[in-house]
Amino acid sequence: MTAQRKRARRADPETFEGWQAGLTETEKRVDEIVHRMQSGVWLSGVSVRALAKEWNITPDRVHKLAAEASRRLRLLLREDPAALKEAKAAVVQTFEVIRAKAMAMNDAQGLRVALDATRALGFYLGVEPAKQVDVGHRADPFEGWSTEEKLAFSRDGSRPRRALRQLATDAASSDGADPPVH
Repeated sequence: MTAQRKRARRADPETFEGWQAGLTETEKRVDEIVHRMQSGVWLSGVSVRALAKEWNITPDRVHKLAAEASRRLRLLLREDPAALKEAKAAVVQTFEVIRAKAMAMNDAQGLRVALDATRALGFYLGVEPAKQVDVGHRADPFEGWSTEEKLAFSRDGSRPRRALRQLATDAASSDGADPPVH
């Protein structure tokens, strides 16, 4: 029996040290990555290489450990509503901090960063503006009218005969509702 296993048996599982002593090396590494991800110091790509060097293992192995850590975090967020709420609050707080620091820069680039952070927060919260606005074509009811006819209409509401015919045709083809007022 190895010395590490003997220590694990003697360690109190109710304490953090006891719990940690009972973990395998792989579980300890996954736990370390989970901790880094939760605290916001995990940087994809950068952290993989740094830990590979620190732990003297391949970057591919660290990548696999990080995938397991990510799975554990997603499971935690699905199963624990309080953890999900806390994670959402942290995301919102991060956007707020970025925006505040960018606004404090008081230059064009800072304003751009603040605007981007605000847009990203809006996207995250689901309050972003529509990406596409559909503008339908609406026929101009005064199309083809002369200036005199328009002036007469504005004075007393009189319409030229061709406009009355068009209005009657449009009303007959619609659902019987009055034509829109412009």
